Formats: sequence, C-alpha cells, structure tokens
Amino acid sequence: MTDASTLSSRALACGMHISDNYIIDHVIGEGGFGITYCCTHVSNNEKVAIKEYFPGALAYRMDDTQVLPYAHQEALFEQGRRHFQTEASILAAFPLLSHIVNIKDILETNGTVYLVMEYIEGITLKQYISDNGPLAFDEFIELLYPVMQDLIQIHDKGLLHRDISPDNLILGTDNQLHLIDFGSASLKSTAANDHKTVILKSGYAPPEQYLPTGKLGAWTDVYGICATIYYTITGFPPTDALERLQGATLPSLTDHAPIRSWQAEVIYHGLQLASADRYQSIDALYQALRIPPLTVTQEHVSQTIRYASMDGKTILPTSIPALPESHSESRPTIPSIVLVIAALLILILYCSLGISGYPVPFWPDRLVLSRPTTTDTPTSPSIGQTTEATTQSTSVQTTETMHSNATSQTTTSDTTTETRNATTEATTKSSTSQKKSSDPNDNFITLPEDDSYESFTD
Repeated sequence: MTDASTLSSRALACGMHISDNYIIDHVIGEGGFGITYCCTHVSNNEKVAIKEYFPGALAYRMDDTQVLPYAHQEALFEQGRRHFQTEASILAAFPLLSHIVNIKDILETNGTVYLVMEYIEGITLKQYISDNGPLAFDEFIELLYPVMQDLIQIHDKGLLHRDISPDNLILGTDNQLHLIDFGSASLKSTAANDHKTVILKSGYAPPEQYLPTGKLGAWTDVYGICATIYYTITGFPPTDALERLQGATLPSLTDHAPIRSWQAEVIYHGLQLASADRYQSIDALYQALRIPPLTVTQEHVSQTIRYASMDGKTILPTSIPALPESHSESRPTIPSIVLVIAALLILILYCSLGISGYPVPFWPDRLVLSRPTTTDTPTSPSIGQTTEATTQSTSVQTTETMHSNATSQTTTSDTTTETRNATTEATTKSSTSQKKSSDPNDNFITLPEDDSYESFTD
C-alpha cells in the first residue's frame, strides 16, 4: 500500500469518485501499465480493488481526472485500451477461481477503462519476504501450487498474465496465495503479432518482453513464476534478462538456499533465456516441480529415505516413501508378454513330443502313450495269418534264389524244383515260428502269389 503523502502525480486523489459508485480510499500500487486503488462501494460499503488503464509511456492526466494519449500515440493507446477491456471480459468468466483475483465489473469513464476486482486482505509476497526473510522451497511451493492450477485454466482460454512477480502475489489473511493485477494481461492470439507496450519488471521478465514484437506465450509466465520462486527462497531477484544476455551470470540457487539439486534444475530450466528452452506450459512446470525424476541423485535419496543400522549392516526402513502416483503402477511390457507366450508354446511342444513317445529329456516313461502289446494265446493262428506268413516267407526265399542265380548264372529246371522244395520247407518253418512270435509289429516284404513268382523267375 502506498502512503497518501507519496502518491504519484498521475494517481487520482483520495475521496474522488469513480463512475459515481466507488470512492477512492487509497492507492494500492502503481506500475507502467496502470494504477490500482482501494475503493469502497457507495451503496453496500464493500471494499474492492480498481485497476485504472493508464500506460505512462503513452498517456498523461488532464484536469486531475481525464486520461489522454500523447500526440502520435493515439493508435497504440486505443489498441491497448481495447485489449485491456477484452481481456478483462475473459477473466470475468472465471468467478470460481479461488486463487486468481475475480473481476466484478468493467467501467468506462475519464477517457479510460477501470477493472473492478475483489479486494484481498493481506500483504504482497514481496513485503512479506522483506519483513520475514526467505521461505523454504517446499513451504512456498505448497502455497504456489493452487495458483498454478488456476493459471492453467486462464491459459487454456488464451489469456496471459505477463506480470507475475512478488508484487502481484498477495498472501491473504486466509493463509492462501492469490494472483492479482491482470491489468497487464494479454491474449495469446494478439501477443505474437501486434505491436505492444513494453510492460515488465526487471528480473521477472524474460527477453521476449523487452521487444514490442516479441513472441509471448505460456513460457513467458513460466519465466515469471520461476523468477518469483527464485526471489522467495533467496531473498533477491534473479539477474536481469538483458544483463544475462550480455554475459552476466545467475547466482547459484544451491549456494543461497536449502534446495535439492533436481529442484534447482527445474528453476534453471524455467529461467532459460531462449523461450524454446523453457517449459512450454504451466502444467509442464507444475509436473516438474511436483514429481521428482526417476533417476534421483544420492543427495535426494539421502534426504527422502532414512536408513537404519543394525549389527553393522545397513537395512531399509519398514516404511519407504511411495513413488508419485504416475509411477506407482507397474504394467507388463510388450517384450515380457512375448517371452511368456514363447515359453508357453515351448512347453506345449515339449509335452506333445513326450506324450507321442519321442525321446525328450526328463520325460517319465509312464506318461508315454505306448501301443497295446499282444499277449501269447494258446490258440493256433488263423488261416489268413498263415497265408500271409507263407507269402512273406516265399518272398524272402525268392530274393535269396535270385541272388544265387545271379552268382552261378545257371538256370535249370532241377534248380527250380529244389527251390520249390526249399520254399515249402521254409513255409512250414515260418508257420511254426509264427506261433511262437508275440510281436505283431514285425515288418516283412510282400511279393505276389506263387504263380506270379514262377513267371518272375522264369
């Protein structure tokens, strides 16, 4: 809050009315884009904060009330005024965001536009740090998370804040952090193309905000958030972006604040000078701050997991901090599923070979499906069996006779007669041996009957 004795000559005087409905109590803050007043509603005595569109580089005040553009600045003044009103209308569509200041009304008077916002009791983050010193990283991040979640919804509608800094974060009497002052806000659709008034705070603005045609986006607010975190945990703002472009260094976070190395890396990533090298959305920054990397350093392990020593051996504690929710579930991967299917197919093939009688290692004999064996019976073989045996025996003797004839090269009728006698004798012996055999699986060569045999040998 600014004391009345130190008010800028640009500000409206205390006690003046704005649009006949609000009385100015005092000036809350003043910047390059406008002036914010604490006012009281005439009818119900409700306190509100009113932001006046008053870009100091483009306009001046006349008769202590009217805001007029400088010569040759009319177009830029009107363009900014139109954006100011349009973007306020977009912000007014989010009345339920509890950590982003709510827009109650939009007024047009005194040649400019006024945003009527809810008044949040408390002090700015900058004033709190100045009075109490830096905050611990984990403590401040817990306060900042709800603000980032609301800001994600604002960005989804295409609206950028462009002025995130400790001056615009109020630590309310409800012990919650609130983002205020959307007077510098800009639409994404216009931020990259239109000529814009340069609105920034040294140390909290990225390089693209120094250029009227700089390409702004969610990454611009990412820089502002990370710069605010830097200030909150160290007590001083980061080095100005233009100075860093000229070679100035950014003081190490780990040398000035109790912060883990992976958390410091997240802040450095959000403070990169090139916009493409930063997180491209508030959601990406939120996830990076919230979830430690899977490959944490030994330093992080020692700070999150305590070990107990027993009998000279190091053991893990009974309770280990759980991994973040996104990493807590283990799901089977495609290679593991393929290996399981391959193992099942090999097992099925192994069982099939073993059951069919193929000799496989470690297969029990009792599981082989063997053919039924024929037991000896006292009954004599059937006529069909005797005939088959006779024929098969005759075929064997015929083969032997052919071999004998080829050796001696003598073919006579006496030899034929002797061969027939030998065949008859072999047939008798074969029939006798057939009775004694119990193996039905013996293989024999079958040749034609006797008539065919005779013609073959002739």
